Amino acid sequence: MNVRRTPRMCLSVAACAAVLAGCGSLHPGEAATVGDTVITEDQLADSTEGFCELLKAAQAAQGGGNASLPLRIASLNAANQLILGAAIDDLAAKRDLTLSDSEVDEWMRQLPFDLDGVPEDKAEAVDEITRRLARNTLLTAELGRIAFERDNPGQQPEDPQALQERGSRVAQRHLAQLDPETNPRYGNVLNPQQANPGTGSLSQPVSDEAKEDMSVPGPTSELPEDQMCP
Repeated sequence: MNVRRTPRMCLSVAACAAVLAGCGSLHPGEAATVGDTVITEDQLADSTEGFCELLKAAQAAQGGGNASLPLRIASLNAANQLILGAAIDDLAAKRDLTLSDSEVDEWMRQLPFDLDGVPEDKAEAVDEITRRLARNTLLTAELGRIAFERDNPGQQPEDPQALQERGSRVAQRHLAQLDPETNPRYGNVLNPQQANPGTGSLSQPVSDEAKEDMSVPGPTSELPEDQMCP
């Protein structure tokens, strides 16, 4: 069954920290495990690099120039996307939900900033984390729609933001059931206050409200260079 709704994007997908355990069974080179899915340190490093470029592009679109951004912010968002994304993919497979490349491409075209300026050597990392972000957002909304229709037969669907929030709760419950583990060096940056579900539809232009949700923290000049996005 193809996903039918395409809600507004969100840079952070719900809270992972509350359901993440210790790293008792993690092997060297592993950042996290979610069920049978292993997220390696290399994967997280690449995704963090990609998210740095996303945040810089969002900052530039908001008139923030090219000021450096904290690496921790990119790492937090990348870890959230990869960990929760593994649970979302697992649940989508169990429910026979699929996304077409065209749906993901359309979502990416609606981003409220331009990625044409991404350095060539970072383009692959940016593309991969952006597609992960698209899958998480689109599938979360579809999970919310399914849950709403199950609990409210015959009623009109909730607004897109409510569906996104409902789907996020479904995904969080499934993540907890998969007994996720994370390396503490990454787990302690997973902030449970990072959830920011979106509203709207990608069948229409991205709204001003959506663009506000893409806001990023200002630069932190006090941090050493190795703690800033390159």
